[in-house]
Amino acid sequence: MFIGGLLYISSRSESLTMFRWFAIVGLGDEVTAFRILSRPYLSLLPLWIQFSLPQALWYFSGLLSFECIWGATPGERWHRRAWLTIFSGLALGMELGQYLRWIPGRFDIVDLTLLVVAWSAAAAISSIDHRRATERLSLEA
Repeated sequence: MFIGGLLYISSRSESLTMFRWFAIVGLGDEVTAFRILSRPYLSLLPLWIQFSLPQALWYFSGLLSFECIWGATPGERWHRRAWLTIFSGLALGMELGQYLRWIPGRFDIVDLTLLVVAWSAAAAISSIDHRRATERLSLEA
């Protein structure tokens, strides 16, 4: 999430609300300095890293956060499924809503593709984690 945030801060328009928030909390000068320092390096990055990867990283970190909160508690699996469904619905729904023009913004197939890749990576990590937890419980029994 941190890397996605840095990419977002360095490459997005200063007209976004978050830049006003940075100024309100006294970080406006630091954010401006970071944007100036990062500007030469942005031209080295492909556009998909600047504009699509931050959203995918946000989604990936959110999925893993829910996994950390509810993943290992067998009695709480329905909480995990509910939150993952809501969170995924929001992330994927925002992009699909842009495609259908229900939500302002520009639909981008790269954004949608990276969201699916993020989901796949989180699912793979979750699967490995659950397998290890099951093996540990088997050894303890």
